[in-house]
Amino acid sequence: MPPTTSGTDPASRPTGELVERSRNDLRDLVRHLHVTPWTVAAGAVAIVAVEVLVLWTSHLFDDISKQGTFGWWWVLVAIAVIPLMWVGYAVSLAAAAEWTPPFARTVQLEVAEALTQVVTPMGTGSLTLSIRFLTRIGMDSSEAAGASGLSSFLTTAGSTIVLPVAAAVAASSLDTAALRQDVPSSFWLIVLGVLVLAVGTTVAVRAPTLRKDAARWLGRTGHFMRSVVAHPSTALVVVAGELVTIAAQVACAAFLLAAVGAPVNLAALVVITQLAGAASSVVPVPGGLGAPEAVLIAGMTSVGVPHEAAIVASLLYRMLTYWFPMVPGAAALYDLFRRNYV
Repeated sequence: MPPTTSGTDPASRPTGELVERSRNDLRDLVRHLHVTPWTVAAGAVAIVAVEVLVLWTSHLFDDISKQGTFGWWWVLVAIAVIPLMWVGYAVSLAAAAEWTPPFARTVQLEVAEALTQVVTPMGTGSLTLSIRFLTRIGMDSSEAAGASGLSSFLTTAGSTIVLPVAAAVAASSLDTAALRQDVPSSFWLIVLGVLVLAVGTTVAVRAPTLRKDAARWLGRTGHFMRSVVAHPSTALVVVAGELVTIAAQVACAAFLLAAVGAPVNLAALVVITQLAGAASSVVPVPGGLGAPEAVLIAGMTSVGVPHEAAIVASLLYRMLTYWFPMVPGAAALYDLFRRNYV
């Protein structure tokens, strides 16, 4: 079991001191997380867009339900595995920080980051929140930044390794002939249009700093590789945490496909869910401007899932793993703030 550390519990402070600290620290937290009126507005627009999309496709839910193939029990099972994503993230961060943070609070931090993923630009608030959390439990700022960076680097590396392996296994399931027969051309035009819009937005926003970002990333790679060589067991635990997260995402998607009575290809779901996650992180708009949903729908359809079922399963997956977690994320963030952990 990782050791725990006792933070300062503001509940024991006088009420006036707590109120004053809360006001100052709340402004400081919002500033450090880069929460701005623009990011909040963009998140609100994205949420409205998702609601419109769900209403627009609600007839598909009705059609599948009338066919007697929709299983709500599978949806409940899918919801039950979602917390494993946060546990996996917490294992990775705690291992990179040499188990300095209390593990239960680290899991709570990962739940809180479900909110910052949506309301901060490109999820930058999540990294900031992790560093702030680590410094509050006793690490100095350079150690906290190094641990957060190492966790991010190794989890990305783990996904990069898993992706081509899963793609090779899933390649035999791709049936282009069936695609041409079963999926309307208008459907693919919509998917393609969403992806082109997302890519265009990403290039327009990120191109000015792309070279600087690449240089910074290459500079950090050498440092992180030296850390891996010096502490291989730590690297393995960090990657293991990422594998737990991937397994939870794949299981969630698989259970949702079972809910709509569609075939399940686990190897293909590894590829599809990770590409969708990457699209959500890279596109500089909350929710990824529909790119993750387009990737999920196109990917599921490409391995034989009927496009109606693919749309329903994809929307459910995104709501359960990205949009709905904002609610417990807000509660977790408030509790961490109240206890002086962020």
